[in-house]
Order: sequence, then C-alpha cells, then structure tokens
Amino acid sequence: MRLLVTMSAAPSRHGSAVASPWISSTSGYAAATCRADEDDTFANFSNFGADIDLIAPGVCILSTYLSGSYTTFSGTSMASPHVAGAAALYKSNNPGATPAQVKAALQNAGNLNWNDADDPDPTKERLLNVDAI
Repeated sequence: MRLLVTMSAAPSRHGSAVASPWISSTSGYAAATCRADEDDTFANFSNFGADIDLIAPGVCILSTYLSGSYTTFSGTSMASPHVAGAAALYKSNNPGATPAQVKAALQNAGNLNWNDADDPDPTKERLLNVDAI
C-alpha cells in the first residue's frame, strides 16, 4: 500500500516553512500547502520558502464547529484538506498513480493566476487548480 501525505507547512518564527521531522516535501511523498487569500493573494501569515510545493485556499474557510454549527477558520490546516481532496480526485481517475505522480499531477495542474505582490520570497508557487486535474 502506498500513501500520499498532505501536510500543513508549520511556520517558523520568520514565516518560512519548517521541514517536518517525519516526512520531507522533497521526498516526493508530501505536498506541503500554504493558503491563498480570499482574493487569490498570498495570506499575510502564510508560510513560504523552498519547502512549499503548492498553495491552496485557506482563508475564511467554512468548517464544522461545536454543537453542529459552522464557522470560518483560516490557516494552513484549512488549506491541506483542499489538497487532500484534489489528491483523492486525481487518484479516483488514476488508481495506479504513485504518491510522487499524484504530487506532480497536482503541481502541474496548478496555475500562476494569483497576485504574488505580497509574497515574501521570489518563488511564485502554483495555486491548486482542481479544474485542470
């Protein structure tokens, strides 16, 4: 059995991503995510750096809450489920795909149609684009 792990990028005190002690995004098995802001700009508290493979929506995401209610949350933990869902969608159409192939497919499907003016590093990460999967 092969696994594809999606993870939130844990920020350091400077905002750059910190590699997980368990799985590195460079191993080909993890897809670290950042948030794209509601208007497709880089969220001001988003992670950045070489460990970020893909960005996904993560600001003001409607989620379940206490006592059967709903509320909005923001963070990389809100972006990661978007990537997990996209990976599941890809795997449903490509059941033999390896984790590395799923990661590559999600990155290749990503687009650069977002405003990176406030991105603190020079790398414009690809924005998750499920329509292209």
